[in-house]
Amino acid sequence: MNVLDIQPDVSLGHIARAGEVGRTTPFAERAEGSFEAAMENVEKLSQKLVASAFLVPMLDRLQDDPLRSDLMHGGFAENSFQNLLNTRIADAVAERMQTSATQSIRDRIGEWLKRQPDERIREIGLMRIDTVG
Repeated sequence: MNVLDIQPDVSLGHIARAGEVGRTTPFAERAEGSFEAAMENVEKLSQKLVASAFLVPMLDRLQDDPLRSDLMHGGFAENSFQNLLNTRIADAVAERMQTSATQSIRDRIGEWLKRQPDERIREIGLMRIDTVG
């Protein structure tokens, strides 16, 4: 099975494993390691990917402003921790902003996940995603 065979036209609300079509599980009843928990982790991972691939480079470019003054510069500390700050800002923005890139990645991985064995879905659902930095 090739990951590129995934169809991206399925939204998160319509993703269901074979035999589970039409069945919805309330958030409070979702078990850890379930398909829904795995999709929540996929959502977090797609946000991290968008943040690191698009938002961090954009924030880095904003630091190269030609009109920037040393008057308000933070010195060595700003130089040392600017990348960490940009990463945190990008993660926060990606978490609060739904982009078509995030949705497309989530939908493609969700379609792939539907064809995986229960054991793999459980592993993905039990993952702890580092959303800070």
